[in-house]
Amino acid sequence: MLEPLFFHHMVGTAGNTFCRAIANSNPARKHLEVRYGIQNQIINTELIFNAIKEPCLIRGHNIYGLIELCGLSYKYSTLLRNPYDRLITDWFWKYNSEINNGHLKNSRYNSYADFLKFVDKFEHLEFYIHHLGVLDYHNNQHFSIDECSKTPNSEAYLSSRTALTKKFNFVGIAENMDLSLYSYSKIVHLTNLANWVSSRHMKTPNRPQFDELPTKYQNTIISKTKFDKLLYDEARNDFYDKFSFYEKQDEYHKYFDNNSEDRTIKSFEINNLDNPEKIITEKLLCLKDGLKVAFFGIGDLCQTLVNGGYFDRFVFVAQFDSNTNTQTKFSNNTHLIQSIKDFNIDVLVITSSRLKISYNEEALRLKRENSLKFIII
Repeated sequence: MLEPLFFHHMVGTAGNTFCRAIANSNPARKHLEVRYGIQNQIINTELIFNAIKEPCLIRGHNIYGLIELCGLSYKYSTLLRNPYDRLITDWFWKYNSEINNGHLKNSRYNSYADFLKFVDKFEHLEFYIHHLGVLDYHNNQHFSIDECSKTPNSEAYLSSRTALTKKFNFVGIAENMDLSLYSYSKIVHLTNLANWVSSRHMKTPNRPQFDELPTKYQNTIISKTKFDKLLYDEARNDFYDKFSFYEKQDEYHKYFDNNSEDRTIKSFEINNLDNPEKIITEKLLCLKDGLKVAFFGIGDLCQTLVNGGYFDRFVFVAQFDSNTNTQTKFSNNTHLIQSIKDFNIDVLVITSSRLKISYNEEALRLKRENSLKFIII
């Protein structure tokens, strides 16, 4: 029988995306998620023993120590991500999405200012080195200065290196999800690895990129996460030393191309007119970063998406007014199709039924000519 898998998910490392792909793959495994660690739950080892009677994936935030608690001899797997980006994700996922007086707290400026205060406030911001080898399932899933200061950073760093060597059978790199999943599938004997792009975890709205922060704060984060970065760099180098040979194999390229196909959305209808932004944002999640986006349709909807940060991963090139057929940003050229060519637009979002009829065929022609990569209709 296939061994159970124990995935130690650290916040901000794309663990949800990784595990969803594993759960959707074959051979099928029972999926047991221990939510938010188990610090607030009765530690029910019987639940674990029952789960491992059949092939299963046991995952959760801060499950480190659960194997030892149950007296089992299995090993953990995990993902690491550049600690600068992980820190930003951790903060904005926790604080930029909190319910505030019944409404989502969604102000980039308030959260941004608070984040900078957070960076300044603490002596260090080390996370990985404490959550890999020192802290266990009793602790918070998010960064806690009290918990991450119980052990000096230099000692925690050595403990985390030892733990990764002795207690983990796989450490993937979030920035290379394709190779991480493919390599892991070989270790755990998956015969049909599911694509991951379609189940990609939603990005927190309004989250800044590390290189968008003031230089002062970039340098502060670098200095306060130096052990995390050292651990990440070592793990990343080890990952590529072990698994980069797969990148030369045809089977890997088929998997990579399969994920790329999903990124290359042909077209799809927005049938839920009551909530079109939900449909659009779900489709945007499947696209790779850095594409040039143009929006053609309902101006208010475009502003909602822009202000909500849903285009932050992309280069937002233009907005076209659906009533006047004029472009309202970045160009004096008023013809949509010509502007697609002029600005090398990759993604065209059309939300007006009238415009869909007028421009769909011409836009599809541009796509066939490879002048336009994606159409969201």
